Amino acid sequence: MKRLLLITVLTLLMASTAWAAGNFPMPTICDRTCWAARTPQCAITQEPSLNRAVIHHTEEAADYDTTSLEFSAARVRAHQNYHMDGHGWCDIGYHFLVDKLGNRFEGREGSISSMPRGSHDGVNTCSMGFSCMGDFRQRSKNSPTVEIRQCLYDLIAWKIPDPFTGFGGGAYGSVGTCGFICGHWDVASTTCPGEKLYVYITTDLNGGEARLEVWDRISGGAPTPTPTPTPPPGTEVIVDNDGGAPGYTETGTWQTSNTSGYNGGTYRYASTGKNSTATWTASLIQAGTWNVSVIYLASANRSTGAKFIVHAATGDVAQFVDQTTSSLAWVSLGDYSFNAGNNTVTLDALNSVTGAKKVVIADAVKFTLVP
Repeated sequence: MKRLLLITVLTLLMASTAWAAGNFPMPTICDRTCWAARTPQCAITQEPSLNRAVIHHTEEAADYDTTSLEFSAARVRAHQNYHMDGHGWCDIGYHFLVDKLGNRFEGREGSISSMPRGSHDGVNTCSMGFSCMGDFRQRSKNSPTVEIRQCLYDLIAWKIPDPFTGFGGGAYGSVGTCGFICGHWDVASTTCPGEKLYVYITTDLNGGEARLEVWDRISGGAPTPTPTPTPPPGTEVIVDNDGGAPGYTETGTWQTSNTSGYNGGTYRYASTGKNSTATWTASLIQAGTWNVSVIYLASANRSTGAKFIVHAATGDVAQFVDQTTSSLAWVSLGDYSFNAGNNTVTLDALNSVTGAKKVVIADAVKFTLVP
């Protein structure tokens, strides 16, 4: 019965001529009745205009496990409950959500038919929040599918009214220049929408897949090929050790420390002279020169020469780091040439400088694109 209701609602929406703001036709959307939304617990004000689309991710890996519209609808209800009961907001903060299958959901009440003020980025002025369901941080196993991206662009092109093009930017809250299509972290200090999603937005206010695809829809032109996202200089990719995070592997014997001080949530340690290795694998979207740096909690019992091996495109390079100093600061191992795709750095406990009761620390590795 529930599935029949969802299909019936979607059929009605496909035939709908609801409020069309931009120059792109309204796409199919699972509205609030479709996903069984709660009634807002307070009045929601309306924006006088819209000129900005802010892209988010829900940062929930469970959202990405969806196999159906019904599964995703339940996840949208969970987000609404968290926003209303956990944050005390009137309603779900996002205006629209999209899952990896390409299902679109109306979030905040009235988002299809009007311009309600959201609770999605801390500014929320004349903007709408579009959230991709999943965790798209570098350390996550989730990656934004073609379906999730294309349906996201459909929503933005339909919803943001003329004279919106998707290009350019302007002041937004305390941000001097913020793209009219932007990521949440362009507005506030956050990891949202994640590195794997942001590469389709970029800091190029006149480029990037998101802006080009939205403009293609608004302009009525033929679909353009999806460009290869090009990250700007300064782009960072951080791989952490936490909880078996994707990109981090070990051999030999490692232990988790209870001592406070680490990147992320933990760090790992192993005795020098033991056959133990830790390896960080980063997915780099662009070939080029990247700086590699490491972070650790320094102490007197650390190795004065922890052996890190950078597996660069030109060959392996060993760097020895004194882990008794430079506590919780990023320590550069140098600049290296890498190919696009997976690239690794290894910490070798066996061949690190040893001594009585010395250990090496495995915490996080950072790759930074060099201009």
